[in-house]
Amino acid sequence: MRVGIVERLEQYRRSSYTSYTGQSKSPEWQKTGFILGCFAKKTVDANKKYRTFVEDRLGKEYESPLTRAIATSILERAAFVEEITTSYIQGKEDGNIPALRHFISRPTPEEIMKETKAEFADDERQARRASIHLCHKYSGMRLWEIGERFNVRDTAISEASRRFARELEMDGKLRGMVERIKGKFKLWRM
Repeated sequence: MRVGIVERLEQYRRSSYTSYTGQSKSPEWQKTGFILGCFAKKTVDANKKYRTFVEDRLGKEYESPLTRAIATSILERAAFVEEITTSYIQGKEDGNIPALRHFISRPTPEEIMKETKAEFADDERQARRASIHLCHKYSGMRLWEIGERFNVRDTAISEASRRFARELEMDGKLRGMVERIKGKFKLWRM
């Protein structure tokens, strides 16, 4: 409607609007129960309240409730998200599950650089290389953000991190130093 494709919501064929308002039968794969249950217990009442909810917002500015969604998974107050994280997610983080990445407590680049500088007190060059590697692997920052932090191009970050990782495999002393830094942030489980 906003862009003028249709004049009424029910005219747009690719929309689920008519399923939620009871104007058409939902396809077998579409589950409307959860959303409609937020409006009323009886389906007929829920259909009417959903329609009113949507139509009351037509042509008006409003904040989408999804702007407050955390990791596209939890839509609720910050205290609730913290409770869920503490009770059910913390300690079970898996970097391979995209939605959980948002809940992983990550050190800031400043924290990484501070600990790295302390560990490599006598070798500023190695501290920088280790910081780049650890920021790349564990900070959650994008390459261009890390690049800005270290004043290098984003493509250089991944290559520097890869070279440092190969060096870690060969040098037990260096690996031990990096493991101590990782231990301070509990990064071994990531």
